[in-house]
Amino acid sequence: MPITGPSHASILTGLYPPVHGVRDNIVFSLDGRHRTLATRLKAAGYRTAAFVGAYPVAAAFGFKQGFDSFRRGGAARRERSGGRRALLAGPAG
Repeated sequence: MPITGPSHASILTGLYPPVHGVRDNIVFSLDGRHRTLATRLKAAGYRTAAFVGAYPVAAAFGFKQGFDSFRRGGAARRERSGGRRALLAGPAG
């Protein structure tokens, strides 16, 4: 049965749990050697943000990798950027 931590690690890395190592919630962390989509987008000049509501994908378990802004808890909050509300902005520049 799919569970939150391993499923999100697979979505963010494109890897299966035996490869990225997150096999259960909370007791496993996503290792920094596995590049996430956010890490790749940031390297390409994008600003990245994550708004999460589930504890198993908290920053403490490695899920913050590559995100400029990472917020957990409550309803998703939007960040103000130049008078506009944006969840993901294009390449910085």
